[in-house]
Amino acid sequence: MSNIKSWVDTGFLVALFARSDKYHVSACQFLKQLEQVELHSICPVIVEACFFLDMQGKIALLQWIERGAIVLHNVTPLDFPNICAILGKYHNLLTQISRMQP
Repeated sequence: MSNIKSWVDTGFLVALFARSDKYHVSACQFLKQLEQVELHSICPVIVEACFFLDMQGKIALLQWIERGAIVLHNVTPLDFPNICAILGKYHNLLTQISRMQP
């Protein structure tokens, strides 16, 4: 396994599994460049990505995960204090990013 770990969100997964997504090619290229990266996410992200994907995309995503492409983590209310701390720590960065999006 790799030393590089990265969290993936809904947008990345949709771009990866929806060929019509305007970021599909760049998402695929990004993933190829980082062959040694260990991807992490949470189940709600997978559910949300499936909502935006067609049936073929849903199946492809779920099979990809089943093959071990992503390490899935559970989130419980016990995790909320840590999540709040991270959100507070990166609040300014998140605000800047949201302003940059159309």
